[in-house]
Amino acid sequence: NRGTMNGTSKLGNLMSAHPKGGDSTKWTVQEENDWLRSVLRLAEAHIKHEKEELRSLQAIYDRAQGDSDQRVLALEARMRATEKQKAEVETRLHREREQIRVLEAKLQEMRNQTGRSQDLVQRAFVEEQQFLDEVNRLKASFAERRAHLDAELSRLRVAVAEERAGREAAVQRENAVLARYRALEGTAAVAR
Repeated sequence: NRGTMNGTSKLGNLMSAHPKGGDSTKWTVQEENDWLRSVLRLAEAHIKHEKEELRSLQAIYDRAQGDSDQRVLALEARMRATEKQKAEVETRLHREREQIRVLEAKLQEMRNQTGRSQDLVQRAFVEEQQFLDEVNRLKASFAERRAHLDAELSRLRVAVAEERAGREAAVQRENAVLARYRALEGTAAVAR
């Protein structure tokens, strides 16, 4: 940031004014000691500013990581609920198929028993049409519901993957910040 750049610029300007860079015979021991103290003060101020900035970044990262954890947990819970709902629909679909097979067997039995009476034949035809309409309605309903659940699961899986990728990127940024902090600590130790 601008404060860090200004501090680094001041420190660089002061370092370039070292007596060894010019006519060292014009510098007294006191003047060189004063110069060294000025360099040390600027270095310490610069390191203090960097530490404060790193603490601020750490707080922001901690909050973001907490929010990310909550979002991942919520998405995973929702995905589990959707998968459970899909399993329930599959179970219901299986039961309905069994019922359809039973009804088809009954219909076949009805077909075998009808034949001599036109009224019976007509009634069986109407009931058969109603049965087939109900079977088609059930098949369409379950197919639509299953497609909706599959789409929802796919969306949730993508959202979880994106959230995890964001967390990994945040961890990488945190590692970079920590490396920078350790480097600054090492510079401070050398300056002292």
